[in-house]
Amino acid sequence: MLSLLIDLFSVLIFAIPLYLILSKKYKNNFTKLYSILFIVYIIAMFSLVGIPSINYIRTDFGFNFIPLLDIVLSPKTSLLNILLFIPLGIFLPMLWKENYNNKFSKVLIFGFLLSLIIEILQIFTFRLTDINDLITNTLGTVIGYLIYMKLLKNNTMFKNIISEKMNPIILVGIIFIIMFTLSPFISGAIWNLIL
Repeated sequence: MLSLLIDLFSVLIFAIPLYLILSKKYKNNFTKLYSILFIVYIIAMFSLVGIPSINYIRTDFGFNFIPLLDIVLSPKTSLLNILLFIPLGIFLPMLWKENYNNKFSKVLIFGFLLSLIIEILQIFTFRLTDINDLITNTLGTVIGYLIYMKLLKNNTMFKNIISEKMNPIILVGIIFIIMFTLSPFISGAIWNLIL
């Protein structure tokens, strides 16, 4: 938990000012709030799944290409992967530039591609690249989208958010670049102070 908090802090000190500069044109504070929550979510996700950083790149070609077997044998891990990606399916329709309320395929593709990128990046972090993670992460995104469609779509507060948006692809890219380049030095300095 401490590691996650340090990761959050070491990215947010760069991401929030950069986001606020990029979003100056937005007058809608709800849009800023949900974009910032999305940024915090992506940082936490990247921290939990493990992405490489500029000062820690190690290659490990551990792959699992057998689908569904580990899902049945390790349901706890599969459930955690699904739960980790549910917020993504909720955030995307709220934050996307176009109105994606009825664009299930766009949310599905985004969730699949983000999961695929994470799995490919895990080659450089001593973590197993697993097709089952790809399946469960994408399933979590779809479940999140369905939750959004059922519970949040008709809520007037969320309809106001969908007027002006920051593109989630840009936000995810910014977070990745910061986590890959800048935050390892900040988090390393914090760990040195603590230890």
